[in-house]
Amino acid sequence: GTCTQVITLERATLEDVQFPENRDGVEAPLLECGASANPTFTEPNATGYPFLDADGDLSTTDDQSTFVGGNECLIDVYHNDAIIPDCDGNYTIARTWTVYDNCTEMTREELQIIRVADTTPPVFTCPADVTVSTDFTSCSATFNVPTYTATDACSDNISYNSSWSFGSDQNTYNVTPGTHQLTVSATDGCDNTSDCVVNVTVEDQVAPTIVCDAITAAAVTSEGTSIVFATSIDDGSYDECCTYAQL
Repeated sequence: GTCTQVITLERATLEDVQFPENRDGVEAPLLECGASANPTFTEPNATGYPFLDADGDLSTTDDQSTFVGGNECLIDVYHNDAIIPDCDGNYTIARTWTVYDNCTEMTREELQIIRVADTTPPVFTCPADVTVSTDFTSCSATFNVPTYTATDACSDNISYNSSWSFGSDQNTYNVTPGTHQLTVSATDGCDNTSDCVVNVTVEDQVAPTIVCDAITAAAVTSEGTSIVFATSIDDGSYDECCTYAQL
């Protein structure tokens, strides 16, 4: 016996073309700018090409096929990118896709939004706690905020801020004795911030200032001895942090 099988090849049309999703953080995840070490991370191979879908149902994939152009369907695909800069290290690609039907000479266009964003705060290594002494002239310490360093995968401009109970945004603080927590923040060009807390201990490490009488007179007993107390020699000894110094 014989059998005849009829196979019909139906040419795709522009209406069968589906365009890639927006990489805007809504339809599909945006791109992290730290991935820019890979120069092709924004190329269509990574962000999607237009594709054909025969039945219009995106949940079924057996009828889908990806094409780049120059295919037997005589539908060509082009794209053009416009770069829109944003904050430091961030930008948006407005990618215009154009599909052209060589048979009907009709075109379709679709805009794909690709956001390259910095969502990661700087890497901040917290320095060790520090202990400082009070000044010689007061019962407090003049504390200079150390230079801290943070790194960021996207931003070259990192700003630093310090804050605690003695104020904020200063390089030098007047700090009383005790242990205090200093919060230092590193902020990149897109306002991502990481914090670091340093314990600053201020101790009185300054010895008292001794002031003695140049001449002290004391009576001598019949045995030829005399008792002279330290207070008799003191002529205003003092300590900046103590109201009473043991003489």
